[in-house]
Amino acid sequence: MQGTYADGTTYPAGANMTLEELLGMETPVFNGDPGPLYKANDSTNFNAIIGDDITFTDTLSALVGFNYSTIRTHSYSIPSANTAPTGYRKSALTPTVSLIYKPVPALTTYASYMEALEAGTIVGNDETIYANPGEVMDPIISKQYEIGAKYAFSDKLLVTSALFRIEKANSYSETGADGLITINQDGRQVHQGIELTLDGNVTDHLRVVAGGTWMDLSIQKATNAALKGKDPIGSSAVMAKASVEYSVPALEGLVLSGGAYYTGPKFQDAANANRIDGYTLFDAGIRYRTEALGQPTTFNLYVSNLTNKDYWSSYWQLGLPRTIAFSARTEF
Repeated sequence: MQGTYADGTTYPAGANMTLEELLGMETPVFNGDPGPLYKANDSTNFNAIIGDDITFTDTLSALVGFNYSTIRTHSYSIPSANTAPTGYRKSALTPTVSLIYKPVPALTTYASYMEALEAGTIVGNDETIYANPGEVMDPIISKQYEIGAKYAFSDKLLVTSALFRIEKANSYSETGADGLITINQDGRQVHQGIELTLDGNVTDHLRVVAGGTWMDLSIQKATNAALKGKDPIGSSAVMAKASVEYSVPALEGLVLSGGAYYTGPKFQDAANANRIDGYTLFDAGIRYRTEALGQPTTFNLYVSNLTNKDYWSSYWQLGLPRTIAFSARTEF
C-alpha cells in the first residue's frame, strides 16, 4: 500500500517491513503542497477523586476511594470532506478498594480492586490507509485485581511481590484485500501474572533495584473466534530490570549509576503471525552534589540506550536512539 502527497509523490507505508528495511529507507523529498494543517482529533479527561484511609485495628486497615471521570473525545474530518465531527462525552464513577493487613511489623499484605474509565481508540483520518478513517471507539472500563506482600528485611532493604489480573478491551487491526487497514475494538484481553521487586542498600555505598514481571496474556473474548487464546497486540509476557547506584567513598557527593532493562518479544498482529523480537537496553549516569557559589548544587549526566540499539518500543513505533541528558539544579 502506498500513500500519495498533493504533488503525486508516493511513499511506502512501512507495512510488512523488517526493522532493518525500515531503517534503511531513503528520506523522501516532497516538492508539492501537502495541503493545509488541520486538527485531527482532541480528547480531554476530567477527574474528581475522593478517598479515605480507614484504620480498624493496629494491624488491619483499608483504603477506599472513588474517581468520577469524564472523557470528551472528538475526531474531525479532513477539510475537503463534508462529514461532521464524531465523538462522545462519557462519565463514570469508578471505585478503588484496598485491604491492608500487617501480621508482623516487617510484613505488609494487601488485596486491592480498581476500575478506571479509559478513552477508546481513535482511528486516523487518512483514507488512503484506513478503511474506517476518523472512527471513534467507545470508552471502556478496565478492571484490576491484585494481592501482594511487602517484607522489610531491614530499614534499608525491601522485597515486594504481587499477583495481578488486568482486564480491558481488545484493540487490533486487520488489513483487507484492498490494502486498507480496519481498526477494531472488540472483546476482552486479560493480563495476569506475578511481579517481584527488590529495592535497597546492599552496602553503605551500593544500592540495588531489581525486579521482573511474568504474565499470561490472552484474548478471552472476541467476535472473531479465531482470536480467542491469542496474545494481545504489542504486549510482552516477560519484563525485567536491574539498576545500581554506587556512592564513591573517595569523593563525597559523587554517585555512579547504571541499569539494564529487558522487554520480551511481542506480536504485531492479532493473528500472532508476525513476532517482534525482544530487546535489552542499557543506561549509565553520573551524579555529583557539591556547592556552587555557596548553594547546594547537583550536576547530573545520564545516557539512555547506551549502545544505541535499534528496537521497537511498541508494535508500531521505533524506540528512541542513544539519548544524553545533562542538568544542573541549585537549591536556594
